[in-house]
Amino acid sequence: MSQYDLTINTGSNYVKTFTIKENGVAKDLTAFSATMYIVKNPGEMSSIEFSTTGGQITNGLTTGVLTLTLTPADILTIDGEFYKLEIDDGVTQTEILSGNLFLLTEEKAGVEYLIPVLRVYLGDTDPLSYRYMDEWLKVALLASIKALQRWWKIRYTVDVLTSVVARYSNSTFSIEAPPIIMHQDEEPILLMACILVKSGTLQNNSWDVGTWRDAEIYVSNIEGGKLKDASIKADWDRLRQYLKPPQNRLSAGARDGVPGANEY
Repeated sequence: MSQYDLTINTGSNYVKTFTIKENGVAKDLTAFSATMYIVKNPGEMSSIEFSTTGGQITNGLTTGVLTLTLTPADILTIDGEFYKLEIDDGVTQTEILSGNLFLLTEEKAGVEYLIPVLRVYLGDTDPLSYRYMDEWLKVALLASIKALQRWWKIRYTVDVLTSVVARYSNSTFSIEAPPIIMHQDEEPILLMACILVKSGTLQNNSWDVGTWRDAEIYVSNIEGGKLKDASIKADWDRLRQYLKPPQNRLSAGARDGVPGANEY
């Protein structure tokens, strides 16, 4: 079984192909049906499913390709954050793929699509035992964009009510939107988010830095603290390869013309 996260935009048709292989060769799916189950939470299944029987999945038979096609109406029925894809030959059901589901509203620009990548950066990749909730990582990504404003002169802004990310009108971009966030800007945002998470209380609990002793036993995890510090330093070093850190705060006059600048 493999893990693969899906990011689905609402408001338009969604098409995704999956090539099923066995020992490196495309699997003959002629005798199989396929079903994608929606999972609300680990261990809690939704009643929503998409299948070859329902017409949302097309079986490519000997090519080993399954094609998932969802209409906007189908997408609106999704009520879970995970999925699993299974094939069935009438005797045995085999789970071949699972992962997170991220639904993005097309008229808005969010950071949700970066959450799976941020999990990889943090080493938090097991969906059954995540250390961080999606909501926490979204907050970290939005805080990262705000923290980077002084680094790249207000390249992006974040609406405080809707959390929608927008390009700052006085910044220069080499390509037109979409996407709102340029691909080359994703890496600094991810690195700053990593630094914020690792430096904050969310990460402190997972590293469990400290020592304790009783009359018989002495336990030390100071090495864990050293590893944490080294990891944060590595992130800072990588970030500085992309951006030059700000040296001075903006003067009061300069800050007045920058949206949100006086909040920091």
